[in-house]
Amino acid sequence: MAQGNLRVDGIIFEPNQAGTRTITRDATTGALKFIDAVTTGGILLHQLAGLQAVTAVSVVGLAGAGAQYTTIASAIAAAPVNATAAAPAVILITAGTYTEDLTIDKDGIVLLGLGGVTITNATATSTVLIQANTYIPLTCTLQNLTVKNTTAGEECVYLLGGAASTVGNGTIYIKDCNLVATGIGTYALRTAAVNNVVVHGGSCAGSSNTALIKCQETASVQIANM
Repeated sequence: MAQGNLRVDGIIFEPNQAGTRTITRDATTGALKFIDAVTTGGILLHQLAGLQAVTAVSVVGLAGAGAQYTTIASAIAAAPVNATAAAPAVILITAGTYTEDLTIDKDGIVLLGLGGVTITNATATSTVLIQANTYIPLTCTLQNLTVKNTTAGEECVYLLGGAASTVGNGTIYIKDCNLVATGIGTYALRTAAVNNVVVHGGSCAGSSNTALIKCQETASVQIANM
């Protein structure tokens, strides 16, 4: 005998245990949203599946994890140069600590953390630098990441443009990221001569009391729920 569909507003797993584990509906997109004690900001089903006109999806994992790439930098280098906001290069990063200096100088790059992903600088420079080179990052998304920098005067995330810059013309998104700047005079986020920046969710928890968010010559900055 056929059974009727189960109708619920959400599912909670092991409610008597520490942490949160739910499957619900995202209020903005209507997509299935998964939340647990590690991915507290949530991750949507289409992000996991690489849908919505995504033409390139890569997986990064630490050595021995069996992923396509063992460093985030190598996945960025291999991303197609014709990626765009409509057809992004999505890089899924599995849990772990990645000690790397990252430069994003292509359009349409999405760095999406799956689980507890931490990126920390390898040298005395920005941990994540978004700037134009041969190609221009009109759009870029960083999501569900902890980005650390421990060097005095350096940045967790640095968005750098120049004269007549079109970096961020589409929008640079930083979603549900923890930016931890712990050196003297460090920057959790710094923008210079870029266009549109949106920061939503996340925190600067753990940063030094001298750490800054500094935005200069930036056309539009929106920071909400951080």
